[in-house]
Amino acid sequence: MLLHLITWLHIAVIIFVSFYVFLFTKNLFDYVYLFYIYVVILHWTFFTGECFVSYLYKRLKYKDYKAGDNLNDNELTSLFDMKPRTVAILASIHILFVIFNLWVITQRNRIPLYLGITFIILLLAMYISFKTFKHHRTNKSYHLFLEIMKYIILVFGIFSVWIIRFRTPKARRPGVSRNDR
Repeated sequence: MLLHLITWLHIAVIIFVSFYVFLFTKNLFDYVYLFYIYVVILHWTFFTGECFVSYLYKRLKYKDYKAGDNLNDNELTSLFDMKPRTVAILASIHILFVIFNLWVITQRNRIPLYLGITFIILLLAMYISFKTFKHHRTNKSYHLFLEIMKYIILVFGIFSVWIIRFRTPKARRPGVSRNDR
């Protein structure tokens, strides 16, 4: 029962993250969405390319499971009896929707173009690495890649917060002059 609950919760989050910009107009939660995607990309480096929810599912299902052992076996393949190729296609579609969301959110919040593009490149680099590297848990090249990406993502996060907080122009409120602030 718990495994099914985890699976359906994960599916709900995936659908919400995929269709966020279609559900909401510009608001403060755009920054929460960006932070969430940033944390997802960063935590993939700590779980050898796995989502925490997938890792939790596999850990409950297989007691001796280690992160990165089998990225093809996940809760979707278990619940819906999907082939790995179908899951890969769905994951690719999901990533494309997330990229579209990132693009729309960065544009409607006037986040500098270079930050939006860098964010998308980091997401794509991590996603493509899952497909490129084989034997994730034991591949030393993959672990080196993850370590490098971990620090790049951390620096990007710090730099992005600084840019968004201090360098992005603030929208003026109508009827309020600069001297009144």
